[in-house]
Amino acid sequence: MKSATEFKDACRHGEDCSCRCSSGWYCKNEPAKRALSQEEIRLAMAVDPFAGDDTRCRTLSDKIVTTRTQHECSHCGEMMAPGSQARRIVEVNAEVYRGKLENYYWCDKCLKAMAKMAKGNWEAYEELVVP
Repeated sequence: MKSATEFKDACRHGEDCSCRCSSGWYCKNEPAKRALSQEEIRLAMAVDPFAGDDTRCRTLSDKIVTTRTQHECSHCGEMMAPGSQARRIVEVNAEVYRGKLENYYWCDKCLKAMAKMAKGNWEAYEELVVP
């Protein structure tokens, strides 16, 4: 995590900003913009990001959320700002994690690629590989 001095250099509001955001990069005074249309959300939700996995998982929740804290995208690895739209899946994996709840998040860029994938452009999602 960045120190308060380092964050002031990264914050667009400059030294007068009092947000003191704990995430280190994103200023709480500027919430993220909603980047997805309702149609893109509908199409992205139709795609199963875990299709083909051979684990015994039970999905408890799969929905679009507004993040309250900074999260890393489960597909591309980019960090999402607090206030961003993201797809969140909560699962219980009996084989690997022995019943532990796992949270997965997908950023708006990956959700747009999922929407393209739902329309038949399968390469769009695979181009956003984890670094």
